[in-house]
Amino acid sequence: MRSHTIVVALVGLLVARPVVAQAASVIIPDTAAYKVVGQTVTIEGRVAQVKDRAHHGYAYLNFNAPYPGHSFSVWIPDSVAAKFGDLTRWEGKRLRATGLVWLQNNEWPAMTIVDPTKLEGAP
Repeated sequence: MRSHTIVVALVGLLVARPVVAQAASVIIPDTAAYKVVGQTVTIEGRVAQVKDRAHHGYAYLNFNAPYPGHSFSVWIPDSVAAKFGDLTRWEGKRLRATGLVWLQNNEWPAMTIVDPTKLEGAP
């Protein structure tokens, strides 16, 4: 009877212990960003054009090609742009941006980022 109690106790510990699952981050290519509008995701691609504090109070990082042929844009408000440092350092480089994807002018997928930790270089 004692061995039965020990086995039940061990099984109970195994069943009761919390399972910690590491969710794999899905990285979406910039050319597929239009498929995830309305979702918070990580988009990866090559920055083809940087417009530093260029338009209506925002800096832009256009992916894949310069405007208007770009596939995706990151918008950074001028009010927080100083926290990001020199944005032109990303031109020609691969970049990952994490945030909510929305449609710019109901045509181009874009993401507004106010936290520099949401941008990182990609391999």
